[in-house]
Amino acid sequence: MGDELHEMLAYRYKIYSYFLIPIGVLLLVFFLRGIKPEFLNIPVFAFASTYLENRFLSLVQTNAIDEIGFTFLVSGLYLLIMTQEKNETFILNELRIKAFLFSLKLTFLLWLVSYLLFYGYIIFPISVLAFLFFISVYYVYFRLVIR
Repeated sequence: MGDELHEMLAYRYKIYSYFLIPIGVLLLVFFLRGIKPEFLNIPVFAFASTYLENRFLSLVQTNAIDEIGFTFLVSGLYLLIMTQEKNETFILNELRIKAFLFSLKLTFLLWLVSYLLFYGYIIFPISVLAFLFFISVYYVYFRLVIR
């Protein structure tokens, strides 16, 4: 029962989240607005690609701005929530569990209501957003309970 604190990353890594998150959001905004720099048109290996045709285990051409943006965003969120606080204590782990369970319950409820109200392929982007909702609720709840 003494290793719980060691499962978190050191506080010094949190600073990187403050750069990764905004850069990731910015790149995703560019993608959503149709801004796709030519130098990011690259061939990538894909297990599956389902754009104009279904292809499996092949090289496909893509503009990687959304993949890079999402990778930066998720990596930044990971660092934000998985790093220790400046003054870390064991009580914080209990508060993390409380925040996790609250976020999990709320996300399940949101996803279930969404599934009953949205039909067709729209549920897939909603499911991706549910992940970001979960992380956001967890972080906000945790910040509120440690005050």
